[in-house]
Amino acid sequence: MNLITNLNNSQNNNSFDFSQFGPILSGRDEGMNALQRLEQVIASLQENQKLFLDMSKVKVLNPSFADESLTPLMEKYPGRFFITGRIGLAVQRGLEQVESQHHFSFPQLAGSSSAG
Repeated sequence: MNLITNLNNSQNNNSFDFSQFGPILSGRDEGMNALQRLEQVIASLQENQKLFLDMSKVKVLNPSFADESLTPLMEKYPGRFFITGRIGLAVQRGLEQVESQHHFSFPQLAGSSSAG
């Protein structure tokens, strides 16, 4: 994970509860559906606004779901979203697998460390 310690213009940032897709996130089809929603949210933001993906209520993040929903965001919207919240070990592992596969790091705010 790429840890970010400070963001300017914090009033121009928006939080998105990633658990609205469920506490256990798996499957490529579900990930593609999540991507559609995330792209709608990012498209509604002004260019200077950031999107914070709060994963604190997500229990499991399967790499296939993460690959379909988050990898395209890394490619299309670099620097526009950040992973936040106390992230559990099962979520952290899912993110790390995708990072390893694609040789990049998802931007994560400092303090969003593993909860277990």
